[in-house]
Amino acid sequence: MAMLTRVASSGLAFLFGSLVWITPPSLAFAATITTQARCAGPDGYCLSFGSQAAIPVIRSINFAAPKAGTAQVTFHGSLYCAGQATSFPLDGARMAFVDFASQIVNKQNDVADFSKGGSLRHAAYFIRYDISSAFDWSTTFNLASTRVFQIDGAGTQRYYFKIARLLQNAGVTCYLYNATFTVVFI
Repeated sequence: MAMLTRVASSGLAFLFGSLVWITPPSLAFAATITTQARCAGPDGYCLSFGSQAAIPVIRSINFAAPKAGTAQVTFHGSLYCAGQATSFPLDGARMAFVDFASQIVNKQNDVADFSKGGSLRHAAYFIRYDISSAFDWSTTFNLASTRVFQIDGAGTQRYYFKIARLLQNAGVTCYLYNATFTVVFI
């Protein structure tokens, strides 16, 4: 006598012996995907911060988990940092440094820590010998990040993208573009 077992979560059912078939879509559990529109302010960027300003929460998203499971949280955006000729003279050149940590976190008070899961470190230095213009050098960082969170039960989850300043010289301003979250719940 053959025994029938359905594995609804994978969308497959197995008949012990040799027959395998795909279950109807109504029996399979699909992933839940939540996304948000990219941010953009009136000048094209979402937000900016200089070396003396506190770095705000870059972006957050609320997600309603239907049950216990796993959330794969991704963040996409870019950080454009530009320096001015008045930054840090060194041996006739002008230099400026930036060094940041970024991370997706699930607590608003958490600080991005590049030594922990899903984090990135972004660092660059700028050198300029001709000081004839005010806005001289720039670099762009890809902020694409992914982090997986276990969810204990149904309810609203909130995720934040944070940047922590490790070093940002005076005269360097950073601008955030196209920030967006996506949550895939399984």
